[in-house]
Amino acid sequence: MKKHLRKITNLTVNELLNNEIIMPSTYFEKFNKNATTLEVNLDDDSFNKEMNKILVEEFDTIEVYMKSIMNNANIIGNAAKGTKKALLEKILTH
Repeated sequence: MKKHLRKITNLTVNELLNNEIIMPSTYFEKFNKNATTLEVNLDDDSFNKEMNKILVEEFDTIEVYMKSIMNNANIIGNAAKGTKKALLEKILTH
């Protein structure tokens, strides 16, 4: 399944590589065309189940990444507040 998706994706990206802007509708159109060329039935139930599984895994990965970004942003924010406080105290004591 992933092998088929990889082939379709590679063909699609290669076709769109020289485009300055790639709209989702354009990518979707080319992706569907390439799937048909490779005789992959996007409406097949087993294909859709596998696709949904991959999408859930991708969303899980994105969720973990976003949580990491939020944690790092909080750490940076706290460090900035501490720095601001230290600078203000230094200015006020001199």
